[in-house]
Amino acid sequence: ARTGQGRAAAEVLQRAARAFPESVALGLQLAGVLHAEGEQARARAVLEALAAASPADARVWAALGHQIAESGGDPAAAQAHLRRALALQPADARTLAYLSCALRRGGDGDGARALLGQALALDPEEPAVHEHLGDLHHAAGEGREAAEAWGRALRLVEEASDDADAAALQGLRCKAKSPPRTPGQ
Repeated sequence: ARTGQGRAAAEVLQRAARAFPESVALGLQLAGVLHAEGEQARARAVLEALAAASPADARVWAALGHQIAESGGDPAAAQAHLRRALALQPADARTLAYLSCALRRGGDGDGARALLGQALALDPEEPAVHEHLGDLHHAAGEGREAAEAWGRALRLVEEASDDADAAALQGLRCKAKSPPRTPGQ
């Protein structure tokens, strides 16, 4: 979803990241905007540079693994990065949800479902857990359950922040309104 605002945000964040190269937070924001704008190669390059500069930061490894999984990259590489993030920060529900995404995309729906159960037990209010639970239900043809999970994720994001990421909100709104699928679609 390329927008003028997204491109402008990416330019501002890129200038800020150059001015403050030690800021992991700025780099993560830049990668997120680039990912939302469909610039997967640039987002991945930003995250790989962050990983090289901050190898002990679990957020960086989680973002890199999630970006690879979400952009259709190598599920094994995504899983490796996400497992590294979990080794650095073991009880992180969001990272478990991201790993479930990589497992599902790698063909391990049962493993993905088990991880989402763990993530829900850790933090039932984490929007990413509900979003990826919705994705898992959708892939299984469970349309009603998918819509419920996506709706829950959307409510949690909207409640959490007045300045929630507009692209993330729009994506969740689209998912929550999508028609149910039947298996094999």
